[in-house]
Amino acid sequence: MSMKDKKLILISAIIIIAIAAVGVMMIASLNDDNQSQSYTTTALSNTSTIEVPVTTKALKSSDDYGIMYYVDEENDLNITSFNSEKGATLPGAVQMASIRDTVQLGSTPIVTQDNITVYQNPDSKVYSIFTGNDTTHDNILIVSGDLDTLLHAYKSITYGEIDF
Repeated sequence: MSMKDKKLILISAIIIIAIAAVGVMMIASLNDDNQSQSYTTTALSNTSTIEVPVTTKALKSSDDYGIMYYVDEENDLNITSFNSEKGATLPGAVQMASIRDTVQLGSTPIVTQDNITVYQNPDSKVYSIFTGNDTTHDNILIVSGDLDTLLHAYKSITYGEIDF
């Protein structure tokens, strides 16, 4: 092998290593961006809390049925909750069931690696989970276009009396 061939091989190896290093840095940067989301805890009722992404643009409201709405367009997260004991109204329970059914209409259940059933609407690509607690009577519908945000919120739910 000539000296010219050895130099060519060395230069090629250096270029390949440099490209690989840049690729690894880009992947690490993407992973850091996904993991750098900060969360804060918000109350859904007197007996439940959930972690949501930190934002100044989320709106929290409730209606005459006692249903609480949390809307965060910045992080594509919507949470609807109803405590059937505190808000014990039949119209509120019917309205909450109607909201759940509308969101999950036409959705397909998928099971995540954590054995959690998540519904995904094939048209809108929106994910949803409906969950509740029989002891505290909390009913919670979480909806997001981002599966990671949805799962984080779901896994962070706590039930029990909250000190305000």
